[in-house]
Amino acid sequence: MSQVFLQCLQAMNKFITEDKTGPEVPWVLLCGPTCIGKTHFRRVHNFYETLHRNPEFEGVPKSLWKTPPLYHHNLVTTSDFRLWPTDWYTEEFKIKKRAIVLGVPFFVWQERIKARGGDELPEGFMVRYHKKYTRWITRLKKYNIPYILVDNRNDFPILDESNFFTMLYEKKEEAE
Repeated sequence: MSQVFLQCLQAMNKFITEDKTGPEVPWVLLCGPTCIGKTHFRRVHNFYETLHRNPEFEGVPKSLWKTPPLYHHNLVTTSDFRLWPTDWYTEEFKIKKRAIVLGVPFFVWQERIKARGGDELPEGFMVRYHKKYTRWITRLKKYNIPYILVDNRNDFPILDESNFFTMLYEKKEEAE
């Protein structure tokens, strides 16, 4: 593993876990459009995917998975919920959320869509791609959910907002 990858992993772990385990650990929204690599990111970082139909989440309102209203996100934990006490959830329990917004340059996203059998997107679609990210960030801010922006390639560097949006517009020639 590269030094950059390890540094990014340490920063993400500190951002997400707050040194807690069990249901008290913040739940993580992995945000990004289809084919951006949310499942891969979850597996590489050993997150546990939560599904409202899992028996461990019986009694937890389904709205938990839908708030804030973000499309194309996975709700995960850093703690294995199968080991949590069976009575962990009560109506008074506050679930903390954090978000990791995953992005790649538009041309990489197009390659990932084609690799999964999708059609090539017109160049004008780049504006919609950018707007999706703007909308996610706006909603995370509105709901006071802390977030980080991650370039979902190679070492997963954490970027500030300006560099993140610059990266989304990166051209293939610039990346080579």
